[in-house]
Amino acid sequence: MLILDENKANADMKQIERVYKENFSQNERIPLWLFKSRSKKEFVRLFSIYNESQWIGFTYVIRNKDTALVRYLAIDQKFQGQGFGGKALEQLTRTFHKKHICLMVGPLKEKQSQYHQFYLDHKFEKANFMLKKSNALYDVVQFGDKLTGMELTQALDKFNGPLLKLRSRTQVIKI
Repeated sequence: MLILDENKANADMKQIERVYKENFSQNERIPLWLFKSRSKKEFVRLFSIYNESQWIGFTYVIRNKDTALVRYLAIDQKFQGQGFGGKALEQLTRTFHKKHICLMVGPLKEKQSQYHQFYLDHKFEKANFMLKKSNALYDVVQFGDKLTGMELTQALDKFNGPLLKLRSRTQVIKI
């Protein structure tokens, strides 16, 4: 049985840091100090993912009003390919069932296109917009009611705060 446990995330921080660095390129990661400090805010939820009692990964979710942005979802490499990522997504859709759940999928290189298809295979749909952030284009996938670009940028702005908001210059591009 897969469990998302918010209470154990601080105890698992060393494992979370390792998997964060192994699974996300430097361009995809926010600085570790920001990752940790924002995870203490009420609008961010950091979950350890367990299969029974075995730690297997983590997820990092930014919440704002009716939006839940899954910023990171990572399974330890030794447990990948066993269906845990899909089960974690199912668990997230149950946890945040009254919210728009969305993910930003990085520039569509070969690796990202596999992840893009993974989300589509797990009942997520392509949004009718993309985000341009720091000259990179991100595809957006969503679960539940239709999401607007404004709702997503509001969640990102809340996470970034006023100073980082000015620096990130996120644009919504309709498709």
